[in-house]
Amino acid sequence: MTGHGGSILWAAFVVAAILGCASVPPAPRTQIRPVVTMRHWNGFSPDRKLEIARAFILEARRNNVIMELPAEYYVQELDALVVNTIANEGPGALDVMGLGLTFHVIAAMEGDWDSGEDKCDHARKFLGEKTFQDFKERFPEKYERLCDESSRHAAGS
Repeated sequence: MTGHGGSILWAAFVVAAILGCASVPPAPRTQIRPVVTMRHWNGFSPDRKLEIARAFILEARRNNVIMELPAEYYVQELDALVVNTIANEGPGALDVMGLGLTFHVIAAMEGDWDSGEDKCDHARKFLGEKTFQDFKERFPEKYERLCDESSRHAAGS
């Protein structure tokens, strides 16, 4: 991936975080599929993807969440994630990756999900402790940027 020091490993980690995300309630015996998946995303035109990313950011703002990274950044990250997921997991993996959850995972790990809650705490709660610790170990630079920014923000309040 591109942007904030991305790689194939980063893409694989994002997929793992999405699939193991603690905020998703346990599925009942029958697996629940997301309404809009990353397979759908892969079929959208570049212009449509940009519209969707802008709409997601706007909807987040309507729900008192500020996202500062541009829609273009998210389009680039989501597109790279699709390519890496297909290469490493196969195209079927796209069917269980919900677009909204994927967007939120990327924003949380990049420290771009500002709901007023400490960004590091939000990422920890949203991803779950195990995934968050994996994130910390596998991506120490991203972790430091996320949690150091939170610490600086708290110190300045």
